[in-house]
Amino acid sequence: MFTDTVLIVLDVKPVIRLEVEKVRFTLDWTCDLVEDIGRRYEVWTEPPDVVLRNVRLLAGFRSGGVSTPISASRGGGSVRRWCSCCGATTWKSTSPSR
Repeated sequence: MFTDTVLIVLDVKPVIRLEVEKVRFTLDWTCDLVEDIGRRYEVWTEPPDVVLRNVRLLAGFRSGGVSTPISASRGGGSVRRWCSCCGATTWKSTSPSR
């Protein structure tokens, strides 16, 4: 993933896997390597269960030419970010600001 200023390296893991010591060690190791070469590192997990259920429910009401897919670059949801370096977990809305 690219931004205007820096390359971002993303790891995507199920939230339950973040509790496994071997996985946390690997993510921390990857974070150190990526940041040593001047890149940004983020770990993303799935959205909250209630959000995922709502999206699945609403997906059934889509009609052919009316809806457009939501891409990560355009936003339209939320992403759980976990920083392996400090262990911080935050939810960031990726919806476009108005």
